Amino acid sequence: MMNKMNMVMACFMVMAVAFPSLLNLKGATAEDYIVGDTLGWAVPPNTSFYSEWAASKTFQIGDGLGK
Repeated sequence: MMNKMNMVMACFMVMAVAFPSLLNLKGATAEDYIVGDTLGWAVPPNTSFYSEWAASKTFQIGDGLGK
């Protein structure tokens, strides 16, 4: 009987930890990014412009890049 109770308690603990994190999924929705923000798809002022722009973003599968 105690073994079954331990199993139920362990399952409850796993659910208590996992459920709130499932509600907080950041990657659940895609984002659309305007490449280069106001500069767009243009000749950049320096060679590192686009890599610096991208460094401040966190891209995920499903995100869109537009102009």
